[in-house]
Amino acid sequence: MDNRESREGRTKRIGNKKALWSRFCATILSSVGVIFVLGFFAFANAAESPSVAIKNIKDAQYVGTETCATCHEKENKEFELSTHARIKVKGVKEEAEGCEMCHGAGSIHVDNGGGRNKPGQETIMNPRKNPEVCFTCHIEKKMEFRLH
Repeated sequence: MDNRESREGRTKRIGNKKALWSRFCATILSSVGVIFVLGFFAFANAAESPSVAIKNIKDAQYVGTETCATCHEKENKEFELSTHARIKVKGVKEEAEGCEMCHGAGSIHVDNGGGRNKPGQETIMNPRKNPEVCFTCHIEKKMEFRLH
């Protein structure tokens, strides 16, 4: 009889441990799920209303993508197929879209007949030479760069 009772006692203890472990796992999984859902909604809301400061060249005005395309036809075709082509960021006075979201307002560049920036005379921003403008939207990339 003792042997049978001790087996039943062990079985109950093992059953209790399994039940506790199951509850613990369910709690952890539920918590992770809640955090994931909340994070998703927070990211979705942030993506709908970005609050970024578009960098600009002093005294430059927006000229529009069509103006850029007159000289940069190949780049414009590539841009139209990119993810960035669907983004619009509203500024304080004007709306930056297309090329000027990343390169800044282009009027001075256009007035100077295009060409490359000269030292001390920036007419257009070049994200390939200074990716800081990219980090105004791609904050996660800036953090990656800082980690490496």
